[in-house]
Amino acid sequence: MSVFAPWVGADYAQQSVKILLLDESHDFLDNTGQRVDFTQSVIGDVKKYNAPKWGKTRMFSRIFFALTGKKGEDVSLEEWAVFWDGIAFYNYLQSAKLKDPRNGIPPELWLKSKQAFFEVVKELQPDLVLAFGHELFGKIWEMKEKKHLDAHHLDLLIPGLRKPIRVIKFRHPSSPRFKFSESHTLVTEAVAAKTQEDLGKSP
Repeated sequence: MSVFAPWVGADYAQQSVKILLLDESHDFLDNTGQRVDFTQSVIGDVKKYNAPKWGKTRMFSRIFFALTGKKGEDVSLEEWAVFWDGIAFYNYLQSAKLKDPRNGIPPELWLKSKQAFFEVVKELQPDLVLAFGHELFGKIWEMKEKKHLDAHHLDLLIPGLRKPIRVIKFRHPSSPRFKFSESHTLVTEAVAAKTQEDLGKSP
């Protein structure tokens, strides 16, 4: 069971290509944020109050612009809210006390969080998972339940699911090396490939 339940947008299930945004962790200084609805609360507040023009959501603004392809900050609250209602968002690491600056993330925390991640994926059955950052994608890459496709794509083969789940390495939106055009192209191509794949399976 997840310590932090995923955000699932109100219209997520109706999307032609369902996308799960997978971040590495919440960053806490203490245990005060360890509530099962914490992720839901964070993204809910982002959706309601923090459109790009208010300038307090750099990471979330980058996600929005990279996935939608929109430019500039002239975005209505309605457009902003529609986007967050159409996606799911989950943090992989299931702990409030995450990082020892000297030692990084304990290996046992990665391992302990794996089953919760599988349960979330089985419940949401996304068509695409965008794994934020090199380290997170690398941990999924190391799992035995996968099929490598190339350096930026793999299929996750979760027991109990009939279909593989496509996972994409996505440069972390808070990284200084984040590029909108590169990220938008990556997502657009993945959505197009998934759509074409589904059409090919249609009778």
